[in-house]
Amino acid sequence: MTTENDRYSEFRTELSDLCKELSALFITATTIPGFSGQAFTDWEKSLSGIMKKVSSDVLKVATVGAIKSGKSTFVNSIFRGDHLKRGAGVVTSFVTRMGKSSENRAVLTFKSLDEVNADIEQATVLLPGFRLNENARQVDITNFYLRDLLEKSLAGLTADELITEDARSLNSVLLSSYVNGYDQIKSQLPQKVLILDGNMIAKHKDYVGDETLAVFLKDVELRLDTGAIGEGVEIADCQGSDSPNPLHLALIQDYLVTAHIMIYVVSSRTGLRRADIRFLNMLRKMGMSENLIFMVNVDINEHESVESLKALIARITEEIAIIKPDPEVYAYSALLNLFRDTRAELTTKDRKKLELWDSDLDFVEFSDEGAEVFTKSFLKKLSGRRYELLLKDRLGRINVITAGMRQWILINKDLVSGNGGLSEDLLNRVRSHQAKMTQIKQMVKNALDGTAMQLKKEISRESDKFFDRRDGETIRDLAVFIGNYGFAKEKYESDVNPKNFYSTLYYVYQEFKQALDNYMAETVNPRIIRHVSEKEKKIKAVLESNIEPFDVMVKDAIFGYYSAVDPDNSLNIAESTNGAEATEEAVSLNDLEPLKNALDIRLPAATAVMRYSARIKTEAVLKLGYYSFVRVVRKMMKQPIQNDRKDEVMALDDGVKQMKKETLGSVLYHMKDYQENLKFQYFHRLIDACTESLYESLLDRFQAYATDLTEIAGLINRRQIDKERAEDILKGMEISARKIQERLLVVQNEIRSGA
Repeated sequence: MTTENDRYSEFRTELSDLCKELSALFITATTIPGFSGQAFTDWEKSLSGIMKKVSSDVLKVATVGAIKSGKSTFVNSIFRGDHLKRGAGVVTSFVTRMGKSSENRAVLTFKSLDEVNADIEQATVLLPGFRLNENARQVDITNFYLRDLLEKSLAGLTADELITEDARSLNSVLLSSYVNGYDQIKSQLPQKVLILDGNMIAKHKDYVGDETLAVFLKDVELRLDTGAIGEGVEIADCQGSDSPNPLHLALIQDYLVTAHIMIYVVSSRTGLRRADIRFLNMLRKMGMSENLIFMVNVDINEHESVESLKALIARITEEIAIIKPDPEVYAYSALLNLFRDTRAELTTKDRKKLELWDSDLDFVEFSDEGAEVFTKSFLKKLSGRRYELLLKDRLGRINVITAGMRQWILINKDLVSGNGGLSEDLLNRVRSHQAKMTQIKQMVKNALDGTAMQLKKEISRESDKFFDRRDGETIRDLAVFIGNYGFAKEKYESDVNPKNFYSTLYYVYQEFKQALDNYMAETVNPRIIRHVSEKEKKIKAVLESNIEPFDVMVKDAIFGYYSAVDPDNSLNIAESTNGAEATEEAVSLNDLEPLKNALDIRLPAATAVMRYSARIKTEAVLKLGYYSFVRVVRKMMKQPIQNDRKDEVMALDDGVKQMKKETLGSVLYHMKDYQENLKFQYFHRLIDACTESLYESLLDRFQAYATDLTEIAGLINRRQIDKERAEDILKGMEISARKIQERLLVVQNEIRSGA
């Protein structure tokens, strides 16, 4: 199990070392008397980028599933220890990321004060009893009077106001957690990050396991020197896919758009539930089901026999196949494996449970076989994806640069030794072809820039149409949802009165916002993510198709260059490529994630679409005052009053209408802001990054076959170079370059056999 991880780690180290050795060759070249080394500037830039990518490449695995499905247990079993602690509550807003490292470390990232205050501002909309005053003029968690005001407002809520749809009100829990946890966490917030090393790593559970502290967390990362997973892999324990908090679903979506593999955990205790089907269907609509595998987490206590368990797994597989044909489904007990790995730390109760399970040989055999099959398959998937990334991008570019460096060495060594002749005719031919190369480079640059500019216009136009209320269905449907939201007046007629009007309006708003946030997370976000995915594919396809003709042109120019520099092949330039052609596929864009990570190009968060707000309290209250005044006038004029609560219900009805109107305006404004951010901060930057990446890849080939040979030749003709010293340096460089090529070929073959 660890052998494969060790091999991958060795490959990464070897590629990084080879890049450093190539860079050292560039430095060695500058020791040639009179040689500036400017010919290698582009190569050095490329190698620097490659080294950065090799060291930072991370394969992301998302672990998803319903609450209590055993996600955390599954991830813990992979890392062979009880590292994760869940149950921090419905208001936490982070994904726990785990990976391999030589040292144990936990990195906790806290929300900024602006983010905390924004949460509070959203949660206090229509909160009964909450009014900013001269001591608390704005929402600021650091202000004692603001916290005191929140505490008093929460204390004044009735049981009905603390419950929404048969569960604790998310906003009341959120506000209570912020108020109660602030004094404990306030010293940490300015530091933004808390790092716990070594034995202190377990202390992270104090934060994630306490709702009043966990609410302040933005990100949790654990690095562990244990488990079957090697370096360069990150496994995320995501929030429950059936969480009552729509923000959790949005957080999962944010991580899934960057994940390479998704593992969906289903508990054998519950089987596939409606919430699972709904979530998996959402993944299908988002176009994310391709890299999805399933793990049935076996609860041994729940099954009478292995046969009944197998029947359940067959039924689960059948149900999944409706959404994802031919699903990969594995089944074993993650808790059994975890208990075995942590036997020494188990409580007496858990130790007895393990002994009981171990005595049931049929279940143990079934689980062990399932775990072995999953582990082999999972590690193979990880290896394949990692090797593919190394082989297709990093290795190919290093090989091209090495071949070019060796050609430069061979030709200049020949020039210095005098065997190749220093005729003006040869130099003129070299200059002529280099001028042609320069023209082609400029032509490629202009063409790519033009394509990028046109592509930005097209993507912007299509994105504008997607977000347009008239032309695009997403915003139109969102507006319809808000407009059609049903407010059951009869539900409140018997209870609403002037004293509890605020409370009733708050309760109605909480129900409305919960429904709207669910719609945003389950319908709007998946459509946006699908839209982004389609635009990314278009960007990739358009740029690659435009670079293809120039790729052919470059190869033709290279052939002409060969003929000019080495017409009789006396320098064995073809031999110096030594495998470069084997990896020299068409210039293309492979996985976009490393490119986006390197330049910090991030899709606007799915959670961002929920950051709207509504300002509706004042008008609703004015309406109530107006209707109350009318009621007084009626009494004075001795007109009959048919319904004692009619005024309050009418005011409430008008308040809800105004609430929906204000919310729609806020949502449309917010979505417009999101749309502009998506266009300019994501799509446009991604187009620029892809364009530059393609140009750099093509530039590597130019450099490989058309480095400036005239600098040393000019020095020779002007007798400004110590030919003997230069020849010795070039001979040493040629030996080093050949060894680098040989090692590259070995790595290439081993990676291909491993993949």
